[in-house]
Order: sequence, then structure tokens, then C-alpha cells
Amino acid sequence: MEYPPSTSLGPCVEPVMDPYCMRCQECGEVKSSTRMLFDHLFEHHNYDKARIANLKQQRRTRNTHIKAMRSERHLHVCEICEKVFLSRSGLLHHSETVHELKRAPVVRISCPISSCIARFYTYMELATHADLEHRNETVDRNAFRVYKKRFADIFSLQAWRTEKEQETDSKFLMRSSETKFTYGRRVVMWNCAKGYSRNKDAPYKPCPAFMRVSFLNYEVIFWTASFFLID
Repeated sequence: MEYPPSTSLGPCVEPVMDPYCMRCQECGEVKSSTRMLFDHLFEHHNYDKARIANLKQQRRTRNTHIKAMRSERHLHVCEICEKVFLSRSGLLHHSETVHELKRAPVVRISCPISSCIARFYTYMELATHADLEHRNETVDRNAFRVYKKRFADIFSLQAWRTEKEQETDSKFLMRSSETKFTYGRRVVMWNCAKGYSRNKDAPYKPCPAFMRVSFLNYEVIFWTASFFLID
């Protein structure tokens, strides 16, 4: 169903719901903002707070529909209260904060070995799996080993990272979405920005190598993820 928006001063298409209409549906007086309109209804037409809250929700829902039509976006509706959102992330945030529903973690990371169907929540889980399950499938038994190092300062850490990038022909970039604070420590994840392909006809895959860095003691856990050595 389409909802053509009115102008702010013109007659309301649907006086109660039209978010762009600033004309009072009771007396026709025009206001310059929705806040002034609701104050007017409260003070001069005896609208109580519950009725005004209902009007606000109706106008918000109508406004969301209009924005969705203009951008041709799919709407996301809450199954509990039927509130409408323009994005899935908005719906998920609403479900968590209002209805206290918790999201199940998404299993996004799959083992790059074509014969292996294992999937994981984190790259650390993938690294542990590869070292335990695929170590004997490589010429170098340390190919999937997870390392830990500490540095005196950030400069020596950065120099070491540059050296590792040159050794492994990789490029590690910080993922801001993976930045966390644990007991006052800033912990970030650096993921390899390159990919690999075993031959020219094989699909190009993202490299799962990572460096997990704690900036409290300049400690880094890193994994080179040499999947190109097998399979």
C-alpha cells in the first residue's frame, strides 16, 4: 500500500498518521514542528499522554514506510510488537534492548580445506582446528602453529609485523569491528587483507591468517595459516 506524503502545510492525507502534516486534525491550526503539534493537542484538545504516544508511534511507522518506498528498501517488522525498521540491524538492536532477545552467534568461518566441512565462530577456533586436524597434511608440521610473542613497545611490535608481512607475502590490517576492551586492555584483531589460489583455475579465497594484539603488554598471538601448502 502506498502512502503519498503531504506537504507540511497542506491538508493531511491521513491526519493521524501522516508524519509530514503539521496541521491539527481538530481545529486546523498549523504548527511548525511535530513537538508543537503534540503540545497543542495536549493543551487545547485534552489529548492524554497515552493517546499522544499512540499518535507518535503511528506517525513513526508511516514515516518508515515512506522512507522505504523512496529508497526501495525492504522493511523489517518485529514479530513481537510489529514495530517497523528500515534495516535488519535496527530490528536486531530493538529485539535485544526492548524484548531482551539474545542473538545466536553466526557460524561464518569455514575451514579452507575442500574436503573438510568444519565451521567456526572465530579465527582462533579455526587455527586450533587446523593445527590439530590438518598438521600431518603439510610438509611443514609448524604450518598451522599458533604463536605468541611479547614486545617492549609498540615500535618493536610494528617492526616485527612488517618483517612477518615480508616473510609470508601478506598484509595485515586492523578490523575495527573486532576491537575489544578486556579488563582495561585494548585488544584488536589484524586480519590478512590478501588471498590465495592454488592454481589459476581455482577460486581466489580470502586468507584466514590473523594477529590478535593486546596493547597492555604489547603481546601478539599470530597465525600464518598456510593453507596453500596442502589440498
